[in-house]
Amino acid sequence: MRHIDPEQLALLALGDDAAMSDDLGHLAGCDRCRSELNGLRRTVELARADDGDDGWLAEAAPLPPPARVWDSIEAEVRADRERDARAAARAPQPATRPEPQSPAAAEPLPASGPAQVVPLDDRRRRSRTRAWWLVAACLVGLVVGVIIGAGARWNAKQAVTPGREEVIASTSLTALAGTPSDAAGKAEVVRLDDRLQLRVDARNLPLREGFYEVWMFDPGTNTMQPMGSLDVGHRTSFAIPSGVDIARFAGIDVSAEPFDGNPEHSAESVLRGQLRR
Repeated sequence: MRHIDPEQLALLALGDDAAMSDDLGHLAGCDRCRSELNGLRRTVELARADDGDDGWLAEAAPLPPPARVWDSIEAEVRADRERDARAAARAPQPATRPEPQSPAAAEPLPASGPAQVVPLDDRRRRSRTRAWWLVAACLVGLVVGVIIGAGARWNAKQAVTPGREEVIASTSLTALAGTPSDAAGKAEVVRLDDRLQLRVDARNLPLREGFYEVWMFDPGTNTMQPMGSLDVGHRTSFAIPSGVDIARFAGIDVSAEPFDGNPEHSAESVLRGQLRR
């Protein structure tokens, strides 16, 4: 029985129904061809499966596979042809009994090369290999399209317009009594988009048991607003709560705090300054 060429089955698995218009009758009655087609279709369906969330995998447009895929296919086909030629050259030629010839037929015939005889099963196996290469090439294009499409969607979701920073107030922080004279720092209030941040950079504060805390305070009433612990030697940023008036809480204080669980100011300030616009 003549079976459908595997390359035609590969085209049908990829959705090219027109490629099979003459073989549908054979396909309906041939378990072997139908089994091969189902295997190719499962491979294609795995690559086109929906991811279950956004559905972007099923919608991604396949791109042409890289040139190296076609180079590999071409090399495989060329190797098949060379193997066929070598097999034909090695195949023994059947002995034939010479037939009586008429004088007119006695003229020598033009020399011709040996016929290329390749077993049918070998040809079909190699055609099947090329069919799988064709499916693989198309799947590579699909996967490349999926990756590029997913990357584009991810970039679109993650794209953020760079914020414009504006320093609206700043002050130098000077050492208070009992603090090493070379201890110093700087504080500034920065507007980033619609948010305000307090940034404090302090240096030469001695190592001690406990930690350093940053405060904003009202110089007129000494009302304190805790901002958080300071990372000495590095610029530390604190979000200023909405409702804190920086014109009122213009004082910046750095205090030495013990690990006692008490959120109140320790009354041991080491650096201080007042914001100026």
